[in-house]
Amino acid sequence: MADNGPNDGDGLARKLAALRLSYAAKLPGELEKIEEAAALLGSDPSPEEARQGLDVLHRLTHKLSGSGETFGFKELGEISRQIEAICASMLELDAPPPSGLREELGVLVKDLRTAAGDAQDVPPAAGEPGRSVVEISGEGQEKNKEEKTILLAAQDSALAEKLEMELFNFGFKVRALSHPAEMGGKLKELRPAALVVDMEAGENGPTEWEAPECLNPKNWGKDGAFHCPVVFLSASEDIKTLLAAVRAGGGAFLTKPVNAGELVDALDGLIESDDRELYRILIVDDDQSMAGYVKTIIQNAGMNASVATDPMKVMDRISDFAPELILMDLYMPGCNGQELATAIRLRPAFAGIPIVFLSGESDRSKQLAALGGGGDDFLTKSISPEHLIASVKTRVRRFRMLRSLMVRDSMTGLFNHTTTNELLEIELARARRNKTSLALASLDLDHFKGVNDTHGHAVGDRVIKSLARLLKQRLRGTDIIGRMGGEEFAVVLCNAGGGQARKAMDQIRAAFSKIKHQTEKGTFTVTLSCGVAAFSKFAAPPLLTEAADKALYAAKEGGRNRVVLVKT
Repeated sequence: MADNGPNDGDGLARKLAALRLSYAAKLPGELEKIEEAAALLGSDPSPEEARQGLDVLHRLTHKLSGSGETFGFKELGEISRQIEAICASMLELDAPPPSGLREELGVLVKDLRTAAGDAQDVPPAAGEPGRSVVEISGEGQEKNKEEKTILLAAQDSALAEKLEMELFNFGFKVRALSHPAEMGGKLKELRPAALVVDMEAGENGPTEWEAPECLNPKNWGKDGAFHCPVVFLSASEDIKTLLAAVRAGGGAFLTKPVNAGELVDALDGLIESDDRELYRILIVDDDQSMAGYVKTIIQNAGMNASVATDPMKVMDRISDFAPELILMDLYMPGCNGQELATAIRLRPAFAGIPIVFLSGESDRSKQLAALGGGGDDFLTKSISPEHLIASVKTRVRRFRMLRSLMVRDSMTGLFNHTTTNELLEIELARARRNKTSLALASLDLDHFKGVNDTHGHAVGDRVIKSLARLLKQRLRGTDIIGRMGGEEFAVVLCNAGGGQARKAMDQIRAAFSKIKHQTEKGTFTVTLSCGVAAFSKFAAPPLLTEAADKALYAAKEGGRNRVVLVKT
């Protein structure tokens, strides 16, 4: 496994150890700043000098109190917290500290220097700074989602061949087993996204496939067995069969004859294909050491993390990175976290992004005040990596769920018409800014009215959902897929030129034309037409949309079941 894999405990340990060394190397410089701030208090400071000294001392020791314990320097963190508390109380009184308190601060600052010197000589615990290594699993990372390999265990060769062909059209690669004894080895070798098991014997009568011990995941290669989601197929749905599937760890159960659409729906749910795109977390913290530590933990858990150390530039970073959660420190130069959170909430486009404060502030009243200013949660440094990851994932899942209700089409799960147009405008602006390529594809099902008239609207809805599912399966997680209404769809292909987009959409067209839709009257197929336009020629959203629509019309006029690219 690669050094930077999400489950690589040794790799994580090395990264965190390097961060600890870097942090320790920067400590002398930070302590000099603290001593300079303490010197401003002097023997008889003016109100302005006292205010300035206390403010800087409070901010610096607040930062040190959280990061010190995080990196395993417990005494350093404790002394910093004492200084921080004294400064906070004097700032609230808005008065210079009395001589006795100034002397106490002077002693504590000297103790801070001593604690930092002692801490440099203490070796880090195995792995993480200050604690043992804990492997934090990136959700679903061990499953090969990009290739979407499915392992099929079925004695019925006709069923296996049928499912292999139908799943291929939806972007899955199927590998079939010829004997149950191969299961353990194939699971470890292929590491599939899911396992599909036909629970019944073939035409030659009962075989080993029906033996419960062969269906039990515990027996799939006991030495280093690889486990993945399991879908069971059976012509029987009596309680004994259902219980057998449950006891064998089944995540889904389908009754034969198997509908390809239902099987793909089940696989999508188990593989969590809606979460193909990594969670995007923006870390806002002027303390580079602490921000680097949090970023390392976030990325090790299989998420995408970006750092903003200047709060004045956060708005631009949000626009570029489009975070699904913001982890923000409370005390920063220029503005505090509460003010920044409130400012973010004033922008309608950013109002729904979860904001979680990650700070060393332990005063509950101040935590509640920060939450009242626009925060959604408050986590205190030093937080365990497990707690941090659990909190982040829970918030992002909820954000995605709520966002999907507002911006997605209820039947297909694709972006709705309004959201698709908004995202197209955002991606076009990004393409202009970064000088990257982009293409827009407009799709329409051919002769769809005939499908509804012949087979009914319920069947027509299933055809629409099958195309939506195929688009999600075949396109990249960064592409934007929208249902524009009825049988019309749009796809924004980011970082793709016109020719590349045409090729991708033509592969989808060919695959969709092979999907067999089942009804009581038998099976039938449906084709689609598509028009593609590239950003390089049409730089404004209305122009690009109009060009793609004209290309779609040309595809229809040219005989349908084809993809037409606007010539530049």
